[in-house]
Amino acid sequence: MDGTVILTDGEIVETKTKAVQHQRGGTVATIHVAEGQQVRSGDLLVSFNTTDLDQQIASLETRLAAAVTDAERLRALEAHLASAAALRGEALVKVKTAYDLLEAVVDELLPTHASDPAVEPLAHRLALVRSVRKPNTG
Repeated sequence: MDGTVILTDGEIVETKTKAVQHQRGGTVATIHVAEGQQVRSGDLLVSFNTTDLDQQIASLETRLAAAVTDAERLRALEAHLASAAALRGEALVKVKTAYDLLEAVVDELLPTHASDPAVEPLAHRLALVRSVRKPNTG
């Protein structure tokens, strides 16, 4: 009777039959209208069983919570590493300062105390350090 015109009490009523189909399919839980019942736009026709979707949502929410926890842990680790890098930089500056001071003291002592048994090992170590010292450190 799709598109049929019916006369009732002098009124002309056009009937329209529409096929109802869900885009993704699913299991119908409840049909809210009877066959042949007149409906309007926006009326609830059917309800779908959402058990599988509810389980999928719960699983995704759990995975999301784990991902958020991992992200927070990684942010904390990043902050810790940045702090460690800063401390390393400070330590390198202190080591270089100590080395420069040692170098200056040994260089000052060498001309006058080269034969001193206490100065000789320091001079040897300083020469060794100088031979392996990277050019960009100093």
